[in-house]
Amino acid sequence: MITKTVSGIIIGLLIGVHLLFAQDLKPASPSEFFGYEYGSKFTYHHDAIDYIKYLADFDKRIRVFDYGKTTEGRPLIYVLLGQEDVISDPESFRKSHLIKSGMHSESINQASQAVIWLSFNMHGNEASTMETSLGLLYHLASDPDQLDRLSRDLVVVVDPCLNPDGHSRYVNWHRMVSTRVPDPDPMTREHFEPWPYGRANHYLFDMNRDWAWQSQHESRLRMEAYHRWMPQVHIDFHEQGYNTHYFFGPGARPIHVLIENWQKDFQKQIAENIANRFDEKNWRYFTDERFDLLYPGYGDTYPGLNGAVGLTFEMAGNSRAGSAIITKTGDTLTLKNRIAMNHEAALMALEASAAGREQLNQSYTDYFRRSRNEKGAYVLSGNGANLTALKNILDLNKIQMYYATDEKNMEGYDYHRKEKVKFTLQAGDVVIPKGQVKSRILQALIEPTTLLEDSLTYDITAWSLPFAFNIPAYEITSVPSGLSAKPKTELALEVVKESIGWLIPMKGRSSLAFISSLHKNGIKADVSFKNFSYQNREFAPGTLLVTRAANAGRWEQVTADLHEILSLFQLQYYPVEAGFRFGGISIGSNYLEPLVKNRIGILFHPGKTSLNNLGEFWHFIEEELDYQVSLLELGTFPMRSLHGFNVLILPSGRYNDVFSEDEIEDLKNWVSDGGRLILVENALMSLADEKGFGYSFTKTDKEENPDYTPFDELDRKYISKTVQGAIIEAKADNQHPLAFGLPKTYYILKNNSIQLEHLKSSGMNVVYTSENPRIMAGFAGSEFRPRLSQNLSAGVINFGRGQVILFADNPLFRSFWEQGKILIGNALLMPGM
Repeated sequence: MITKTVSGIIIGLLIGVHLLFAQDLKPASPSEFFGYEYGSKFTYHHDAIDYIKYLADFDKRIRVFDYGKTTEGRPLIYVLLGQEDVISDPESFRKSHLIKSGMHSESINQASQAVIWLSFNMHGNEASTMETSLGLLYHLASDPDQLDRLSRDLVVVVDPCLNPDGHSRYVNWHRMVSTRVPDPDPMTREHFEPWPYGRANHYLFDMNRDWAWQSQHESRLRMEAYHRWMPQVHIDFHEQGYNTHYFFGPGARPIHVLIENWQKDFQKQIAENIANRFDEKNWRYFTDERFDLLYPGYGDTYPGLNGAVGLTFEMAGNSRAGSAIITKTGDTLTLKNRIAMNHEAALMALEASAAGREQLNQSYTDYFRRSRNEKGAYVLSGNGANLTALKNILDLNKIQMYYATDEKNMEGYDYHRKEKVKFTLQAGDVVIPKGQVKSRILQALIEPTTLLEDSLTYDITAWSLPFAFNIPAYEITSVPSGLSAKPKTELALEVVKESIGWLIPMKGRSSLAFISSLHKNGIKADVSFKNFSYQNREFAPGTLLVTRAANAGRWEQVTADLHEILSLFQLQYYPVEAGFRFGGISIGSNYLEPLVKNRIGILFHPGKTSLNNLGEFWHFIEEELDYQVSLLELGTFPMRSLHGFNVLILPSGRYNDVFSEDEIEDLKNWVSDGGRLILVENALMSLADEKGFGYSFTKTDKEENPDYTPFDELDRKYISKTVQGAIIEAKADNQHPLAFGLPKTYYILKNNSIQLEHLKSSGMNVVYTSENPRIMAGFAGSEFRPRLSQNLSAGVINFGRGQVILFADNPLFRSFWEQGKILIGNALLMPGM
């Protein structure tokens, strides 16, 4: 029997031997760790996390940081690689690094290393990229000389999988259906991933459009980590069609004008280093033909507007490639091929960044010095709820804001009038100086119009937040004095127990979430359909009234609950002390409609429904309104079972061959019996005209003249007939319940060619363009502009006892068009359309 003393001696000897030979040891390779050949199949996300943590335990120059969990509960991590003193005390290094940007001012030595951030697997079914991160980490852990050499110049952040939920959706399916020996025939099952695919996250959002808006839980967590480190280089690894060659930046035009020449030049330095290695290996590639750097929601443009050299790398593959596929040239592209090319591109980017470390540090420091010295400012005012929501986006982007403490007469450029005007700066208005660390991203998000060096972009061309949130905004040439770093004191609410009711004016999206809370707490309320006054105050349609009479028997509890909910949403209320008569209506008026809890369903069809639009509705209802919603799959959900629902949404999609004649009749009968059907964008095409729902599209004459456009000018000929996310001024009937809480001017984000005729006597035109509407920002082709006149964007058709609500433009686009959320919230929750 071995005694404890002897056992301790043996363990001590073993530890000593391990330490003696530690430098000669190598970590287990991915193949050794997983028990199968690395690159022969896709790795499960949880196995990848285990392997990364194993490498961190093995090597003191590698450290893992958890930064949260996905919506479905999977871990989100990033990995830090650097010299041991950095890894043992990352906070000290981080602060010394941030001195370069001005985000930290403590009196400590400035870090000499540059920070490079590598992001993998934003789109879950571009799964070779996470595999690349594993191989890259192993390579650096098993080659101490190379890691030592790189870490003298760099601290490397690796996020191995930005979208674990989407990745797991794809990999779990692929591992389930793939054959033992990979089948490269493009027509076999493993090359046809089923809907809803793994590209998006849990809520079916494309998170590579969400860097700026951070509407998604995972985006917010990731960006909090990103802003803590503020890298000098950020590379976003993606995949494209399997018949393409490798792409690495520089990106194509248009490039946002706020991305500076030094950033473009360093993109080229990295590209040249990769190109040299690819040439050695006879690998084909292309640059600057696609993937422009304009829209700020991408993983290359956004870092570029935050002081980094932002790059996208695109490997051939995507979900169609599976683990092996025969390309159009007759070659077989394997998962191992994809990993190898990504691996070399990543290493060459690290080498180029290390070689250019001094240049990076100096250019980065100078960039932020210029940012902090910018002149001028922006002023935001208007609807408190909309302003609060806009400020939330600015806060997420770490933009500094200040608040006016008194009135001042000023002059500035008025966003909405599109001219220089005199205006009064009100106490409480938000003033945002351009001179700050985040100057570039601030200007990109809030500037009146996007400056386009070229209109050939594959995304929207306008996103100015003052239009998205529909609030007054001005650009001024200098920062006014008398500003406070803190907003006005939060709304103080007092309980008035002797009141017979409370009036709560409609204040944007927060009022809609408030309605949801009323339902959850069993509080009955009415909504006014008419202007009225009470105690010398004017109240607009959409004002809510909670009365003792409607909540008889539990008024004390209702009062306590209501006070708590109002405090949560920071909504103003006014106690009603006498109810015989308001100015215009009485407390029992027929112009007051009771709020009823609706049962909401989203109809969808796999492969036919827009994945993004389905996700936008699902996320908005469930996360932002905190309201129950059901997902109903067409083809499995019988249309005759609709009677349990009050509201149905048909998101944008192609449904022409989905509905049978009987199902259309069932849908009509359901609406006629009191249902509310919401149709969005392309879904309108499936039920228009002869289907009998009461709306039609504007007829346009087809071009009959011969077209002699030269082949190399066809792209520009095409875009002259399109609109690419331009902001269009429209009129809103804010007396109608669909537009409660909106001003009389509404700004459409036009991103399609749908032209819906104004409704006749059977319906109401709620949001519509007049003749020759103003284009406030963005690109609309010269041949398309006349088609913007007199279009219906949102309307309501009375259909029996129900309604059909039409949205020709997507009000929830990427979840940042705030005034659109009010339209949709009203469509879902307001009675009496």
